[in-house]
Amino acid sequence: MGDNVGSTPMAPGAHDGLIDFSQYSDAQLRDLQQIVTPGASSQNYANLMAEIARRAAIGEHALAVAAVNQRASCWSVRLSRHNGLLGWLESVRDHQPLYGAGLVEIDDMGITFHGWRRTWLGVPLRATHAIPRASVRNVGVDDTLVQFDQRGLSGWLAVIGVGKGRVSFRADSVTDAQAIARALPATRTDDFDDNWAAVRQFDRSMAAAGGAWITTALVLVNIVIFSIMAWAGERFTAFDIQSLLSWGGNFGVLTINGQWWRLLTAMFLHLDPAHLLVNIWALWSVGRLTERLYGRWVFLALYLVMGLMGGLASVVWDPARVSAGASGAIFGLFGLLLAYLSLRRTQVPRAVFRAHWLSTGVFVVFSLTNGMLQTGIDNAAHVGGLVAGLVLGRVLAQPLVDTGSQRPRPLAVGLATVLLAIASIAGILRARNEGVQLSPWEQYWQSHQDLARDSGAAERRWAQLGAQVSGGSISVAGASAAFETEMIPAWQKIYDRLRREKPLLPASQARAGAEALAYAENRFSWAKELVASLKRNDNSESDKLLTFSKKNDRLVAYMQWQNLRAASTHRPTALSNSTFVTYARALLRHGGTDCVHGPAVFGRNPTASDAQGDGPALRQAAGCAAQQALRKGDYAALEAAFAEGLRTIGEMPDGGSRLQGTVGGLNDLFDYEGLSVDDQFARIASWRRAYPQSVYPDLMEVQVLYTWAWWARGHGGADTVSGQAQAIYNFRLAMAAAALNEIRERANSTPLWYLMSMAIGISEGSGLKELRATFDEGHTKFPRYYALHRQMLRALMPRWYGSADDLTKFFSDIVNKAPEAEREEIFARLAWDYSVMESDDYDITVENHFGWPSLMTGYQSLIKRYPASDFWINVYANMACRVGSDLEYIKLRPDLSTRVSSIVWSDKISVATCDKKFERPMKRYRQDHPDWHGPAL
Repeated sequence: MGDNVGSTPMAPGAHDGLIDFSQYSDAQLRDLQQIVTPGASSQNYANLMAEIARRAAIGEHALAVAAVNQRASCWSVRLSRHNGLLGWLESVRDHQPLYGAGLVEIDDMGITFHGWRRTWLGVPLRATHAIPRASVRNVGVDDTLVQFDQRGLSGWLAVIGVGKGRVSFRADSVTDAQAIARALPATRTDDFDDNWAAVRQFDRSMAAAGGAWITTALVLVNIVIFSIMAWAGERFTAFDIQSLLSWGGNFGVLTINGQWWRLLTAMFLHLDPAHLLVNIWALWSVGRLTERLYGRWVFLALYLVMGLMGGLASVVWDPARVSAGASGAIFGLFGLLLAYLSLRRTQVPRAVFRAHWLSTGVFVVFSLTNGMLQTGIDNAAHVGGLVAGLVLGRVLAQPLVDTGSQRPRPLAVGLATVLLAIASIAGILRARNEGVQLSPWEQYWQSHQDLARDSGAAERRWAQLGAQVSGGSISVAGASAAFETEMIPAWQKIYDRLRREKPLLPASQARAGAEALAYAENRFSWAKELVASLKRNDNSESDKLLTFSKKNDRLVAYMQWQNLRAASTHRPTALSNSTFVTYARALLRHGGTDCVHGPAVFGRNPTASDAQGDGPALRQAAGCAAQQALRKGDYAALEAAFAEGLRTIGEMPDGGSRLQGTVGGLNDLFDYEGLSVDDQFARIASWRRAYPQSVYPDLMEVQVLYTWAWWARGHGGADTVSGQAQAIYNFRLAMAAAALNEIRERANSTPLWYLMSMAIGISEGSGLKELRATFDEGHTKFPRYYALHRQMLRALMPRWYGSADDLTKFFSDIVNKAPEAEREEIFARLAWDYSVMESDDYDITVENHFGWPSLMTGYQSLIKRYPASDFWINVYANMACRVGSDLEYIKLRPDLSTRVSSIVWSDKISVATCDKKFERPMKRYRQDHPDWHGPAL
């Protein structure tokens, strides 16, 4: 009766005291309370109540364990140190199948674990996990710990440290642990005994080293500092650059100019919560082990030293970067760990080595590779910390002893000190150069950090009030009162201070002070006008408010451009901007290709079958040469290319300009090479540094800003652009306009200034009158630089600001201003340029009512003027195909077989499609002209 748990209970009339109540379930015991009475069976009743009380004290699960342990092949065990969520996390970390308090059963078939696991939703449930007896090997016992390897999961993956085939648990006692080991198979690999002893000795030494208190403290310090920054700045999102600088971010220019403490403080700052979480996770993961390997105080000293070396490496690599974070020190910890694992003298057991070396190495390689491919990651600090950790680890690492870690030998400490001194001196000398001096613009704002802080707070409050008004959470009267009591006093205070300071500023900082004063004055006046408008509660002065807003945007754009330029001046001598590094980066990014080209949707490029001496191929070659020169830092070649292009405008075989090719090639490089705007500014700063009097670096800087604006917007229609993207686009255009306006007096001796002015004006929405005035001025100086014509035609397109009448008038004006002998040629040029802008099948004779006979005369004249050019033959044939002039196309067709110019044709209008269009007329023409050498159809 007592062999089966839950069997039918003995009747109450049995002999008193003979019932074994331990075999009954709780529910059955409750039922028996109604049947067994003290009067009828006093001893059974007493035993029943004692069993109920015992179960209440120890719990049903513990009782079940005790009952099962009566069998020789079952033991109670702990599958993890903790129960619940912590136990589950331990099992996930250690790759164990179950967790918590459980049982282990061993029989001839294998070993079965009873414990807990969680579903994918995190719900805990009881579960079993069986392991075949034949797959168990290498059983080891250390005190109450039992471990064994599971064959099949610990093959080649375990050898390299990825597979987790080891099962471990703890018995209730040493006796139980030894009994479990005896019940398991005795199969062992050849070197198991030696490895097991080494691992157990290593574990005992690690245990003797104690807890990782320094790692815990460092984690807490990082969290506390981030919390203080968030509380002080009233934000829990990303911090801006100014906030990081004020808290001690590592800005190379400031660091090298005396603020060396930034190398230390930057180690404990983080950009945002995600940055903090990733770093403290990595610190916690690698720090606990590394701290016990090297000892607490050595670990702390190394952590700080490696963080300092990572910060110094960041300054040497790019002094214009503002960096923050513990990642340099953390990568140093990875270096320490890899060094310790790889040294023979540290006597690390092979099992421990396999468990850590590959995962650590893969993480380091992945992180560094990701840092190379992503912008905004301070990979120099990572590499600097890692190298410092590897070197110092190899010098200072000592094997563990019974009492834990050993102190480094004095000789090793001395050698490490010497190496650190050499590295530090070399880094400081490399970083100290003329490129890391504060520019006047930076000197001004560095001495006015409180002004930047106060104006930033006022701007945020202004934006907050504006959002409240728009959202309806504040009344008009409330907004008026807030602006009057907060904004007007705040901006008046800033304005009065700057006005008093203006005559006291050094001459070099006068421009920065003037811009700051103009900005404060505009804000102050804007606030007063806004309060007056809110009090009137009307929009009668909305145009005046809009004027203030636009002026504010222009002033901010100018200052932001100056910030970018000031930062870029520190990078020409930086290691990251060296010619070798930039060229190697380009080779990696583009696989060694010579040229970067835009997609075909923006225009075709000449092919190898085109005449290499014709205008399109020569312009492409000029663009490629300019790209190569900029990448290699051959600024003399760039200057020569621009000078030659300016001198030979209109002298190419097709009447085009080499200057157009040079600029077009650089535009493609800026747009499609993949460099960040900071990297592009740095490269142009190197060019400006080599040729400080040249205007071409400044012009190309404007082009970079213009390209940067289109990156934000994209090239889709207006309905595809978000409001935020449009706002960024507008702001960057304003930066480009400010930069271009700054160099007007120096740059208007080149057609590029007018070309860029018109491009920016079109994008900003300038009126046709203003655009035409810019064109007329440029056209008067450079009548044969036809890119100006194309830019004006773009503005006159109906999809932009013009109309068919505007186009007709422009054509007429330009033709009439041309020399009489060239008027029909100019007319034909303009017609081709406009047709290409519209669409492949645009017929200008139909859409704009331009006469085909006049166009024919113009193209025939162009072919005569440029007999060596294939380009105009192909243009004439293309236009004839568009307008349906079969006879002209047929006459030109023989030349297209040997003198094709690929840039003229497209998939929609190609020689093949035109041949098909005029197939019948060509057959008739061949019959009438047997000597015609056109294609056989």
